[in-house]
Amino acid sequence: MGQGWSSVSVCGARLLTMGNVNDQDVVYALNVADGKEIWRHSYSCKAGNYSGPRTTPATDGKVVYTLSRDGDLFCLNIEDGKVIWQKNVLTDCGGENITWGIAGSPVIHGDMLLVNTGESGAALDRKTGAKIWASSGKGGYSTPVVFKNGARECVALFSCKGLCVVEVKTGRKLAFSNWET
Repeated sequence: MGQGWSSVSVCGARLLTMGNVNDQDVVYALNVADGKEIWRHSYSCKAGNYSGPRTTPATDGKVVYTLSRDGDLFCLNIEDGKVIWQKNVLTDCGGENITWGIAGSPVIHGDMLLVNTGESGAALDRKTGAKIWASSGKGGYSTPVVFKNGARECVALFSCKGLCVVEVKTGRKLAFSNWET
């Protein structure tokens, strides 16, 4: 599988994970029953310190979302691994990379894909990759967590400066608590 810190996602008969081989991130879809490779998708990405990817693929059963340490976000067809869309969330959403690279996995929430980039995250249209809202600055080493506060849907994540809570729909910052990484 190569080097990396990615965990696994299981969807039906597929196990999805990532690794880094010779400065190429590789996304694997394996057969759960026998471990045989169904498909792989690779792209250029230096292994970096703490070598390899630090995020876990997210899936809705039709597509797979992966995110590299350098901000490369892919939407792949779960059947064959072909790219549906791709973008770099750091350049396209205005965030800055952090010391050890992006480590928060993408999160599917309704029609949105939430990622920890910028001080208070970003939301993308998960069908097209179009930016819905985004923040500037440096993110942190956490996967966004969606929760309800009364009737309002919120997302919590750590930036490099602290814990941030934003409204999922708009990205409006609701609360912040200092906790420097």
